[in-house]
Amino acid sequence: MTNVYRRALTLCPLVWSLLAPFVGACSSSSGGVSGAPTFSNGGTTGTPGSGSATNGGASSGGATSSPNSGGGTGFFTLPEAGLGAPNSCAKGSYASQLLPANLLFLVDRSGSMKCNLPPTTDSATCEANPVAVDANAPTKWSVVTGAISSALDGLSQLSDTSAALTFFANDGVCGVQSEPNVPLATLSTTQIGALKGALQTESPNGGTPLVGSIILGYKYLHQEAQAVGNDFVILVTDGSDSCLDRYAAEGVTGDVVSRLLGTEIPKAISVDIRTFVIGAPGSESDRGLLSKIAFEGGTAQSPDCDHTSDSPAPGKACHFDMTATTDFAKDLSSALASITGHSAATCIFDVPVASDGSEVDTSTVNVDYYKAGDTTNAANKVALSRDDTLPCDGGANGWQYIDGNTKIQLCGQVCTDVRDDSAAKVVVSVGCVQRMIN
Repeated sequence: MTNVYRRALTLCPLVWSLLAPFVGACSSSSGGVSGAPTFSNGGTTGTPGSGSATNGGASSGGATSSPNSGGGTGFFTLPEAGLGAPNSCAKGSYASQLLPANLLFLVDRSGSMKCNLPPTTDSATCEANPVAVDANAPTKWSVVTGAISSALDGLSQLSDTSAALTFFANDGVCGVQSEPNVPLATLSTTQIGALKGALQTESPNGGTPLVGSIILGYKYLHQEAQAVGNDFVILVTDGSDSCLDRYAAEGVTGDVVSRLLGTEIPKAISVDIRTFVIGAPGSESDRGLLSKIAFEGGTAQSPDCDHTSDSPAPGKACHFDMTATTDFAKDLSSALASITGHSAATCIFDVPVASDGSEVDTSTVNVDYYKAGDTTNAANKVALSRDDTLPCDGGANGWQYIDGNTKIQLCGQVCTDVRDDSAAKVVVSVGCVQRMIN
């Protein structure tokens, strides 16, 4: 059960070796050796879950810690947690909290984003002369910034959701940055205003340092939200990395794209950072790479998408490929709605960790939802069943394991009910025969 917590994997060494000429030294915000983020969960720093369990002290009760608190991990026992009369088979239960969602928008502001959309300006013409030839027609930049602003309005209606925004390049050439233009914060009215303000005041200029921006995006999310929540990078770009020659000129050796795909994205996945990719018109030549980033980043649009070739056919790529769209504004808005709905509106909870450090028998886990958080009234209890008959976003109505049985995701109407109930309490119990939908 070690990955109930974010594991202390090092994202910084590649950032240091690859991007030092651009951004300077990589340091850890959480202590330990520079470039090696570590955790402290009630025990030795850097050893998740090693702290002593705290279950209220003596058996008579007392303060009880949650799995992500500094005091360690452990089950709440049913009597101590006030969760009603325990079933004779139950060994313990845990009143779980909805895991927040943290979204980082990585937005390409390269010069080609100035261009009008096809057919006014095709991609080849835009690359040769990146200007808006028709001042009255929309540009890639105006459509992208407008669609993201609209998506933020939808996200603001959801609880437990934070967002940040980074533009690349940041210097008119190939500059990248770890600290976002708008740092991560809960989507309050103030944060929404800051994000929209940045989208309105920024303008396209410079190259496309795609690889560096993604890596530093991972580094930022890893440091800012180490132990809490589900993290997502939302990459929007209209082209391939135009800064690879600069990496080489600065002394970086090897294939940095292969290192991104083979090392950095898997590390991000291991600490629960997933990567959505939107390829705007102009990204035709990089369709293969963007497809691979989405596939390796855990967000493939279909299980049979093409993530192996360098040039997937239109409609076969794993990312949101909009190079052949006839209505970019509509399709982009639809993609963002799908992305934000998947990432922020999902109902994901931790599976509790046994207080003695032993493995939880996942075949004896059950989940209950208490309306309005009232666990003292049996009439408010909704017993949920595990539903593996369909995908969670394809008709399932119950709960499923995800992330190697370390998390529980509610599916269907029950997810909507829980999210709409601001006081909802979801209780995970262990020890009884599991309720299943066959």
